[in-house]
Amino acid sequence: MHVVLPNVQVVVADLGHVGPDGIQAAQARVGEIRGLLGLDGRQAQGGGASGTAFADVLAAQLQPTASPSAPVEGSSTVNEQGYANGLLPAEVLAPIGQSGDALAPNAARAFDAMKVAAADAGITLSVNDAYRGLDRQQQLAAQLGLYRDGGRAAVPGTSNHGWGLSVDIATGNGTLGWLRQHAGRYGFAEDVPGEPWHWTYRSDTSAT
Repeated sequence: MHVVLPNVQVVVADLGHVGPDGIQAAQARVGEIRGLLGLDGRQAQGGGASGTAFADVLAAQLQPTASPSAPVEGSSTVNEQGYANGLLPAEVLAPIGQSGDALAPNAARAFDAMKVAAADAGITLSVNDAYRGLDRQQQLAAQLGLYRDGGRAAVPGTSNHGWGLSVDIATGNGTLGWLRQHAGRYGFAEDVPGEPWHWTYRSDTSAT
């Protein structure tokens, strides 16, 4: 489909078979973007945006959004089950050990396997924190400050703790060295600089 505008022709490719409703929706979106650029629907005025600027903005607007099934630190979208960060119900989490802490099921299974392996090596994995609800994220942000401001907390609603993917592990008595050598086999990564206790589940493949 081609959308022809004064001084610029924008080609929107790979739309497949587009019916009248799809064409109307595309035209409406183009109109919204023209409004953002100060175009009046007929001709860009002397101080208006160029055809190149229009094309750039249109391309940005047509970019696909990130998949909600792969949340990352800094993302406040919903997960593949439709739950928001820090608002996961108990039934979609799995307990780890006897501490009352919990993780997402895949992460919990991987952590339990890692804990057994560590115990076989004489290492006890003691959990200080795991899934973290939104209220707790807000408390910690107020107490510790945000990473972006030099603090020690993610923006509430964006922490990987809020997805049940991160776990804080006591690192004394040789634990940190063992984790750095073996945790990757179970899908866990030390992913926050300056926080050696913070380990995040990154993989669906764990050691057996």
